[in-house]
Amino acid sequence: MIDIRILAFDMDGTLLNSEKMVSRGTSLELERLSNNGVEIVLSSGRLHKSIEAYAHILPFKTSIVATNGSVVTDYEGRRVYEKPIDTDAFIKVVDLLYDYKMNFHFYGVNEFYRLKGTTSLNTYSRVPKNIKDTIDIIEYNNIKEIKESCENNSYFKVLLVEEDKKYIEEVRQELSKIDKIKISSSWTNNIEIVPEGVNKARSLKYLCKNLGLDLNNLMSFGDNNNDIEMIEESKVGVAMSNATNELKQKADFITDYDNDHDGIMKFLKQYF
Repeated sequence: MIDIRILAFDMDGTLLNSEKMVSRGTSLELERLSNNGVEIVLSSGRLHKSIEAYAHILPFKTSIVATNGSVVTDYEGRRVYEKPIDTDAFIKVVDLLYDYKMNFHFYGVNEFYRLKGTTSLNTYSRVPKNIKDTIDIIEYNNIKEIKESCENNSYFKVLLVEEDKKYIEEVRQELSKIDKIKISSSWTNNIEIVPEGVNKARSLKYLCKNLGLDLNNLMSFGDNNNDIEMIEESKVGVAMSNATNELKQKADFITDYDNDHDGIMKFLKQYF
């Protein structure tokens, strides 16, 4: 019999609806499972502090896997794992994106960084107004300042957005030539860059071990291609009905309903 004792949820397009909120029904169902001893994990490409803003208002304790797995904290807020991007690799990435005139942000644990004048990427990181969120956005005046900042700062993810699909694919091909990074996407118009070897599945394995569990106890939910490893390596991998076709092909189950119609809640009620 499958012993599911930990549930991991991607956020945007999965746990969150289009209003960027967890529905009341889903929240109550997760609270019920949490009260019955099931561990809940929020696993996202978002900044740690952005995920934490949600964790603080949910009526149950959660662990956090942030920036696609490069920062992990347990349900008591203790940091149990982190892996920043290699400094030399980060500098090569920034140089390349600057040369291509790309619109990009990069992440610390709790802060966004960007070049002065960069167009806001808040669509991909925003927290609703009714959720308290004090994320700092730190701006550098030029590329030299970014490089110099590496002496004192660690960066865990780079996010770039480009609507021209042909252009973003060209940038992706150039980025693939840089060692010690991993490239993925959480939407058709973005590229996410994290340290080599980092993904949600690997960090969930680390978190499971910290909780005295393993991936055989894990059920995970996702909707996009940065969830593939997580879905594949979980004992039970569930794709949302609104997920990419590639992710659906890797999943053990597909929800009957999407993230705007309580797909998670309805699936969990049937499964448990």
